[in-house]
Amino acid sequence: MLFTRFFALSFLFTTFGLVFSASIAAPVQTVQKRQEAEVVSILQTLLGTLNTVEPQLAAIQQAGNATDANVTPLVNQVTGALQSTAGQLANILNPFSGLKRRQSDDLTDIINEISSVIGEIISILQTFVTVQNIETLITFISDAFGAATSILNFVKAILGLIPGA
Repeated sequence: MLFTRFFALSFLFTTFGLVFSASIAAPVQTVQKRQEAEVVSILQTLLGTLNTVEPQLAAIQQAGNATDANVTPLVNQVTGALQSTAGQLANILNPFSGLKRRQSDDLTDIINEISSVIGEIISILQTFVTVQNIETLITFISDAFGAATSILNFVKAILGLIPGA
């Protein structure tokens, strides 16, 4: 008799424990889609910035009037955009945030487009090395080191998206 009461009471507590311990969280697919949409949004913002800077640099290159005053702000804009993107992606890709490391076609397309635009910007900046003003050249070199650091941080964050990387 005592065993039956003990068993019934234990069963009651176990049942309540299981019911109340069940988490009421969003489905995993919903969370992953939201996080992937965030990543796509961040990358599209970067691409938008790069797509506005690249034509301006190309125009300066074609006009042949590259100066410290008109190129440095554009280089700083690219560097800042890369640093911002790398920081935002690092926050999302934090292993404690729960984002599964997987890659969709949207992300692949955006990453390829970003690499293409970065390549175009770098090739344009390389033509500015022939500028005679040494002060401008020193500024370009300094900005190039900053851009290289940003690009490395950006690539590190992007590699977190690729499975097995």
